[in-house]
Amino acid sequence: MRRFSAEYLERTREGMWEGDRAALADLALSSRRRVLDVGCGTGEFTRVLREETDPEATVIGVDADTDLLGVAREQSAGSVAGEDSESVVGADSGPAAGVDGGSGPSDRSAGAAGSRASAAPPVYLAG
Repeated sequence: MRRFSAEYLERTREGMWEGDRAALADLALSSRRRVLDVGCGTGEFTRVLREETDPEATVIGVDADTDLLGVAREQSAGSVAGEDSESVVGADSGPAAGVDGGSGPSDRSAGAAGSRASAAPPVYLAG
């Protein structure tokens, strides 16, 4: 699996979603109940998805890199999920992330960058 540092991801995505989110319009995020961010990395795009969905919606970020998930969790604390919503950050797609139908399928799946299959065992972090 190709690995990226949190610093690299921050540097290469700086300002990417500031001000202009027209590219997300066709996803109709405000009407979705469950949204999945595949390959969420440090969670920047997951946070954008959270901001664009209904406060009652569930936004799930999955990534195979647990180091990046740690950064995503730190940066998401208190800013991604409102008191009445749920935000989950996990590794790989499996029942703990609610991806396989454990709590229903996603309405929309999105990824800001390409992802690759991982042979690493799944790890889940829920917040």
